[in-house]
Amino acid sequence: MRFRYCIFIGIVFVFMQSCSLLRIESAQEPLTKRQLNSRLLTQQFVADATDRVEEAADSIITSEANLEIERNAYLWKLKTLTAYRKVGFQTMPQLALLDSWEISLAIENFMATQKAASMFGSWQNYVQIISKENLLEIERYARGLLEEDEYEAYKELVYAFAEENPIDEFTFTHTSLREAYLEAQNIADSNAVQTVGSLSEVMNNFSNRLVYTSESTGKQLQWNAELMLKEQGVDSASLKAAFDNMDRSLDRLVTTAETTPELLDQSVKDFRADMYVLFRGLHRDMESSKEFITMERLAMDTIIERERIALDSFILRERKALTAEVNLLAEDVVDNTMDHVKGLLTRVLLLSILFFAIILFLPFAIGYYTGKIRQRNRHLKRKKQG
Repeated sequence: MRFRYCIFIGIVFVFMQSCSLLRIESAQEPLTKRQLNSRLLTQQFVADATDRVEEAADSIITSEANLEIERNAYLWKLKTLTAYRKVGFQTMPQLALLDSWEISLAIENFMATQKAASMFGSWQNYVQIISKENLLEIERYARGLLEEDEYEAYKELVYAFAEENPIDEFTFTHTSLREAYLEAQNIADSNAVQTVGSLSEVMNNFSNRLVYTSESTGKQLQWNAELMLKEQGVDSASLKAAFDNMDRSLDRLVTTAETTPELLDQSVKDFRADMYVLFRGLHRDMESSKEFITMERLAMDTIIERERIALDSFILRERKALTAEVNLLAEDVVDNTMDHVKGLLTRVLLLSILFFAIILFLPFAIGYYTGKIRQRNRHLKRKKQG
């Protein structure tokens, strides 16, 4: 066994020295053209869909006087932004496309319900139109990316899943169709992620996700702050009035201090009360924003942890497969080498035996036949003389 191992190491060393093109590196299989297009178009759809919802919600907020409908418009763009960000930046491009398709269909179905009618009032038809536009756009992308038979099969899967898992609340809580997709494709969960793409593709995807997350987080902070101010009955006019009131209090304090010092204490109390109301509201808004940022950071940590686990699982599986292939290759090389060496030794042995046979027996054979010929010639000569 040690002899065979030494032979194998020697052969590998010779090949490594003689072939400059042979190198072992970690497998970084790039995405296929369709997978890469699916990833980019899905992310583009997420950006377009959220922008479309934001514009529609802002138009409702600007035109509507009903505070409850305004609040629901804020929630619409907030929940849509969160839902699409969750599904649109997954590791598997195909699954990101299907989940974005399914949640667009589920949202469109929800906006047609009586519950949505009570939430948006006369704006329900407008909200339905925007949701329908998002659904049609993702279906157009899917039709362009998939073959006709694939598109019909996936469409049936998406519509069936959306019917079985409808959205009943305004939270837009989404259930991924990962399990249904893997079952339909007859793919084991351990083999679902075949590749995360080359290093440049992984970094580009991470960069796109980071940019979108940063922009969406800023928007969510702004919208939450605006929503909280709306719920407290505070708008830009109210803020301006509060600051004007504070300015008047300061002027009154200065005037009182100059003219009637005995009233200074009461002015200070009034000013303190005004400042307390203002800063209490600001403190409450800052605490709410801090809690929201904490939740978003935890969500990002969860996403990054899930992606890291998927990447580690893929690398481990590829490493095991590469090790198994190297072991099989080593065994084949050693077996072939030993067979070749065995044949070579057999031929050398036969040639050696033939060589020694010629060296040892050829002179005796020549002497024997030479003596026999001379004896026969003598016998013939005696016969002639006799």
